[in-house]
Amino acid sequence: MSHSPPTTAHAHDHARHRPAAIPGRAEPRISALGRSGLERLFHAAIVVALLWAAVFWAMS
Repeated sequence: MSHSPPTTAHAHDHARHRPAAIPGRAEPRISALGRSGLERLFHAAIVVALLWAAVFWAMS
């Protein structure tokens, strides 16, 4: 994981801004996008699209 060593400042900032975020997936750009579920939906759509494309390619 390309992650910088955890610091107390990072942990405090992370806990304050993204309490429901999954450790290891926290990135500064996510906070910049906002705290709505829109980015989660967008990421889920990308994952589903990639999986569907992989299955379609395997079946063809």
